[in-house]
Amino acid sequence: MSIDEQKWDGRGKGTRLGNAIFVKMIGLVGLAPAYLLLCIVASIYAVFDKPGHVGINAFRRHSGMKPAGFFGRWLHYHSYGQILVDRVAFLVGKGKFKYSFVNQDLAAELLSEGKGLILLSAHLGGWDIASNILGPNITATINAVMLDNERDDIKSLLADVDSRRKFNIIAMNRQDPLATTVPLVNALRAGEIVCFHGDRVVAGAPFLPIDLFGEPIRMPIGPFQIAALTGAPILPVFCVKPGLFKYHMEGFEPIRLDGIPRSERQAGIENAMKKFAGYTERIAARFPYQWANFFDLWDGVQGRG
Repeated sequence: MSIDEQKWDGRGKGTRLGNAIFVKMIGLVGLAPAYLLLCIVASIYAVFDKPGHVGINAFRRHSGMKPAGFFGRWLHYHSYGQILVDRVAFLVGKGKFKYSFVNQDLAAELLSEGKGLILLSAHLGGWDIASNILGPNITATINAVMLDNERDDIKSLLADVDSRRKFNIIAMNRQDPLATTVPLVNALRAGEIVCFHGDRVVAGAPFLPIDLFGEPIRMPIGPFQIAALTGAPILPVFCVKPGLFKYHMEGFEPIRLDGIPRSERQAGIENAMKKFAGYTERIAARFPYQWANFFDLWDGVQGRG
């Protein structure tokens, strides 16, 4: 896959000024005024963010929904914005949220096996919040694998907020993949947690074309290769927002790739990727407006990475 084929650059939406206004507002007066301002911001994006509209309608088309008009687009942006606002409020202690869980004890059970744990999610709902609310029984260090490509002015603005996260960052190194792989393997062998996203691939990273809603996307193969290499179980987990000030975290049946003969490893990895895609479809169908890929995941996917 060439860099020209990559639709996602690792940067969020919004300007430094816009982010600064929300951060300051949340810190001074809390969530309610931020939510009101968000209504206006979502309206602006619903009108002017043409590339985002393409991504929204690609998802809706593949998931069986009708193309979005203004209000449909507004709901997508508003849901996305609420989760970003909640993330800041959560980290600075300005939001009181309620949490519900399905299979909350799975992470602790899997960690007790001593092989570390891979948490695999998608850009759907509030994954960042999920990493901070895994449960009182989790004492293992949490590491999140991220593409560190945000603009410097945005990073400096959010530095204080991000410093309050309860997880470490392992930055993807596109020039030297080994520089990313080694700390991942070391973390898992030390019994730590590593968090991945399984729905986006960065330029130059290996992938397989895996069906999502009936047509292939470029799904990164890295998390599954790491699981096969280390024996760490994969726990598919999603954190969504079912209502105002509410978050719901749901874990699915663990995916295991240890003990597979080398001759069968590729087929085992591909089956595991298909299983994760199925879990993603189930959550996205229940919470479609929390889909946070504002570009066409399915565009131009051909062959294997």
